Amino acid sequence: LAVCQRHRARLLHGAGRPDDARLVYNSAVASFNKALSLHAEDPFSQDGLARCHEHRGDLRLELGEDAEEDYAAALAIRRMLRETPEDRYRLALLWLKVGDADQAVKAMRELTTSVPENPNYWTLLGAAAFRAGDVEAGINVLEGHQPAAGDGTHQIWLSMALWARGTEGDRQRAREVYQSAVELMEKNAPSRIEAIKLRDDAAGILGLNASGKPDDDPAPEASSESG
Repeated sequence: LAVCQRHRARLLHGAGRPDDARLVYNSAVASFNKALSLHAEDPFSQDGLARCHEHRGDLRLELGEDAEEDYAAALAIRRMLRETPEDRYRLALLWLKVGDADQAVKAMRELTTSVPENPNYWTLLGAAAFRAGDVEAGINVLEGHQPAAGDGTHQIWLSMALWARGTEGDRQRAREVYQSAVELMEKNAPSRIEAIKLRDDAAGILGLNASGKPDDDPAPEASSESG
């Protein structure tokens, strides 16, 4: 039941129904807590509860509310779940989300050393390095480990890093990389909440409007036919 509730909340969240999503997130949190009251060490329920808190925090942040309580709860659980590479990846992802990029970099350097074949781990390492202020390192990682496919997240991070570096040709290339990311997203993950938010954040940084065009581009003139 708890898993179904969590997935339903995500669907409602992605569909732009925040009030309904909040109610179902609340139900999922209660269900996972009930499961953990019976089996306190169950990693599956711990992971599910951490995801619920994290995603409810995301929703609150999008609504302009304080998400600190949910993120803190998610972090407390994630710090206990370090058995698998995926557990450590989820913890680093959460660290990046709450602004502790240095911790995320440290974790992902260790993870990419032990599991170098996972492209998502390289994406997060490059993103974390960029967020930690080491733009050059972020670009080197992101350019050196381009995934064969994906949802466009990797390219969006690269576009922001290139824009931040801003040397000759970087900003034009940043917008080109961004456009390729949007195409990948539309093809492979058109409704993934995190990717959509990242895409919109990047558009603002790159000075692009909702159509992906520079804000200073003149609007196309309407054609007219005469007589």
